[in-house]
Amino acid sequence: MMPHKIVVTINHKLDAEFVRRRVEARLDQLRRDYVEKIARCDISWSGNVATIQASALGHSVLTQIFLTEKQVRIEASLPWMLASLSGKIENLIMKNAKDTLTKN
Repeated sequence: MMPHKIVVTINHKLDAEFVRRRVEARLDQLRRDYVEKIARCDISWSGNVATIQASALGHSVLTQIFLTEKQVRIEASLPWMLASLSGKIENLIMKNAKDTLTKN
């Protein structure tokens, strides 16, 4: 079966370096708070693209985060067994992305 793809795009008017630092910090926080407790998660950066490979309970999720000067684009490929949860997962991704880009 084909993986289910989620795409979330958030526009912003922030400095690119600020966005990168915020995204890096948020990924580290999420990994510490949640992922490391139940799964394996590897994050690698190539330029302004983060690739996240996570696995739990025999299922793998591949996510890429593309940072540009005007937007953050998140693409997640879910295994078919998680496709029914895609709406909830998309909402969670959207909330985390917006929280990350909120300037404090």
